[in-house]
Amino acid sequence: MRKILTIIAGCLIATGLCVGCVPNRQDSSLALAPDFSVPEMSEVSLDFTELHNNTLDAFGDVSQTPYIFIVDVDITGSNDPRSITANVKSISGASAADAEHFVVALLRHMNDAACSQYDQNFEVSTPESFGNLFDYYAVNVYVINADDGSEVYTLTKAAGEDIGLDPDMEDYEERWAEYVSIQMLNEENNADSGAQETDGETDTEDESEETETETASEAPGEEDAAVSQTEAETENA
Repeated sequence: MRKILTIIAGCLIATGLCVGCVPNRQDSSLALAPDFSVPEMSEVSLDFTELHNNTLDAFGDVSQTPYIFIVDVDITGSNDPRSITANVKSISGASAADAEHFVVALLRHMNDAACSQYDQNFEVSTPESFGNLFDYYAVNVYVINADDGSEVYTLTKAAGEDIGLDPDMEDYEERWAEYVSIQMLNEENNADSGAQETDGETDTEDESEETETETASEAPGEEDAAVSQTEAETENA
């Protein structure tokens, strides 16, 4: 009996020692937990090369957009003090209204490019909002004529200042796409009409040539006229 009790006691002691070797679960979970805390804005430091590249990538093929008049865009900035500057060049003939529409799209894409770097600090733009990048960063956009350097459009806003533009670039781009489609359809129709008119003129010329040929074949020739005159003189004699 004593032997059995001794064995049981030994098992209990061994079990207790093993339990004592198990790490504290709470301490372990805290050590392995990921950091989901939102960085303070003082810790936000934008990479402006990445911002520049991602902003321009968002436009895609500019030749397929209303912003085909843009020649060059260069985006730089500073994290202390916080500011973003875009120097833009346009072709001659671009109006201030054209440039303003481009600036709207540029601000939207810049905000969203910043979101890709700090998605917990910045809000994605919408047709109703430019996002919140410019609540923290001043923005300066200068659009000039690429040929002579003359000013086309300028926007300068301090951080937190109302942009003062309609952010709905989608509506403008959709209306532009519809306009282009109508213009292309009109050009196709005009081209078809021109081809039909050319075919009609060719048919008319062919008919005129056939009529002249028939008339010429029906008219008496010089030899026939001479024979007729000889016969008339013989009868008179």
